Amino acid sequence: MKETTVNLSDHTELFRAIYNRVENTPLSATLLGIFHALYQIDPYNNQSETIWTLIERLSQEAVGGNSDSEKLLSKCKAERSQYHDKEIQTDDSEKFVCKLQRHNIVCRGGTNAPPPPPPPPPLPTSPITPSVHVIPPPPPPLQKSGAAPLPPPPPPVPPTPTSSSQAGVQVASISPCPPISPKCLPAAPLPPPLSPGAGFYIPSPSSLKHVRSPRSPNSPIQNRPKTHFQIPNGQVTSTANLLSPVAPVPPPSPGLPFTTQPSTSSIPGINTPDPNCKMKTLSWNKIPQFALSDSSVWGDVLKMKDDINVEYKRLEEWFSQKVNNKKEENADDKTLRRLSSNTEITLLDPKRSMNVNIFLKQLRKPNEEVIELIKKGDARAFGVEKLKGLLKILPQPDEVELIQSYEGDIEKLGPAEKFYQQLLQVKAFKLRLEAMLLRVDFNSQIGAIRPNIQILNSVCRKLYDNPSLKSFLRLVLHAGNFINKGSSAGNAIGFRIGSLNKLVMMKSSVPRMTLLHHLVEEAERQHKDALTFVDDLLELLQKASRFTLEGLIAEFTQVKSNVQRLKFQTEQADKEVQEQFLDFMEEVEGDVGDLEEGIDRVKKLASRLAVHFCENENSFKFDEFLDTFREFCEKVKSCQQDLENRKEQEEKAEMRRKAHEEMIGKRKSAPIHGSDVKPEDRKIVDNLVNEIRRGKVLRRLSLRKANQDKSELVSAKSADS
Repeated sequence: MKETTVNLSDHTELFRAIYNRVENTPLSATLLGIFHALYQIDPYNNQSETIWTLIERLSQEAVGGNSDSEKLLSKCKAERSQYHDKEIQTDDSEKFVCKLQRHNIVCRGGTNAPPPPPPPPPLPTSPITPSVHVIPPPPPPLQKSGAAPLPPPPPPVPPTPTSSSQAGVQVASISPCPPISPKCLPAAPLPPPLSPGAGFYIPSPSSLKHVRSPRSPNSPIQNRPKTHFQIPNGQVTSTANLLSPVAPVPPPSPGLPFTTQPSTSSIPGINTPDPNCKMKTLSWNKIPQFALSDSSVWGDVLKMKDDINVEYKRLEEWFSQKVNNKKEENADDKTLRRLSSNTEITLLDPKRSMNVNIFLKQLRKPNEEVIELIKKGDARAFGVEKLKGLLKILPQPDEVELIQSYEGDIEKLGPAEKFYQQLLQVKAFKLRLEAMLLRVDFNSQIGAIRPNIQILNSVCRKLYDNPSLKSFLRLVLHAGNFINKGSSAGNAIGFRIGSLNKLVMMKSSVPRMTLLHHLVEEAERQHKDALTFVDDLLELLQKASRFTLEGLIAEFTQVKSNVQRLKFQTEQADKEVQEQFLDFMEEVEGDVGDLEEGIDRVKKLASRLAVHFCENENSFKFDEFLDTFREFCEKVKSCQQDLENRKEQEEKAEMRRKAHEEMIGKRKSAPIHGSDVKPEDRKIVDNLVNEIRRGKVLRRLSLRKANQDKSELVSAKSADS
């Protein structure tokens, strides 16, 4: 007889054991239907935990002997609706937060004491089990009865151990067997319900006794392989000694609180008593149940013991809400109370709420008008910057869940919460804002891309076919081969474009003159159009140096992906959004296609340039290639200016030289013209010089002045008389 052992806490092995029990039986179709229903439960849904809890409760009560299925289903439906409706009467904000914090509670207890640990589900019973052993102490006597057979059992739930000594119960896998007649299944009276403190009872090996039930001698159950329970002390006993057709232990009494373990983790929660008064609300963001794992920090925290005891009474004294006494109030008291009742409820983080409120004030519009403009898709009413700001303050997923779960008075919410609450009523609000931003900003985006594509296109074409450039490159190659004659660098058939900037580094014996100066001078002297390529390329190359082809492609790719994403989302949105933005999206997609064709042309021209100038295609960098040509053209332009200045200086020097020579010639010809002076004139001059040397001229002047003074004095006296 084949015997296998299965760990009761292992989901996979337990599933195989259940499947082996119903394989090749009519119950396999029922099990498959149950699995189909369970597969449709979304673990990320807010109600998923409630659904799993009700399914577990329903299965436990069904196994517990409740034969009235319709009554049982209506009871579970009532409990599920009670999960939504039943709560402690507090103000709106406290009611909201308390509801968010309630995950594992289905039925609330009537006492304030901390709830005791829930009793584990009973061991599954089966109408096809050949032998039984009653576990609860003391085992009730068996009675034969013609009672109706029990329904097929659901998948057994692993019991919650009440102590460390009860952990690790394992079950052997059960092979399938055909169903037997209900007449062979005796019934037994129900055992008394478990007390609130009762735990899961594990019988000792010595207390296990076989209790046989009457069956047909030809029943196929006799040939069924045995399965075993592995008790923590290492001893094994057959399932034939543990399973019984009698009614199992009923579920706990209605007065006991009903809790379940998380479906994703076996970590116990923290039990706290109910406060005796209304408490204030602690705002925090709870970690969802599916995010909890045994290796997380909260998994370690929940496994720890309380090293520091929580003073519940002090918490109630310090953080309880103030209770207003119902007394007769005058008009002033009513006014004050009305003002105090208008306290805003803030659900968001304080800093987040402040940022949202600051931006809403910058809009200078009421929330209703802002929401209406978003519905209409009026992008011009906002502008680019304000639309970008709106996208930055959109609610995050946890904030959306927080706002949607609020069921209190909306008028008591803060401005940021009210705006979020109204915004969430707009279908596809984020898609609308992104489409509005694209509508007002798309022209500027393509306006920065399209001219750059045209610049690169023109530069590539002028570089590819430019006779003036080719003529100058021929001059450079010829002069370079002459200079390098007889060396390894000579006899070249061409050179890399990067070598053009090395021409200015080769100095000549003439001050401030290089090889490039010489070549430019020769080109201008022999052919007036030899340097026209500089005027054709320099301006375009300077414009192209302000951006790169890689950056242009990255910018275009971002615009294209944004347009494609918004167009796809618009096609999936409702009819109202499609009417507002779908035509615009199709028009924008056409413009994006034109830009893509332009970029493809530039890429092809860049590849042709690499081949045309004999550059390595693998290491060719188009942006560096253009930058090299820009520097070369700027240096040629600088050489032209230097040569022009040098020519002007030489002309001025030549003019000064000629003027100096004329002056020297005039000086040499001056003595020849001196022979025309008359002898009388030369004698008068000589006599005057001699008199000056002797002082006669000075004495004559002094005597003449004295005689003049005397004559003036005589004339004055005669006039007086």
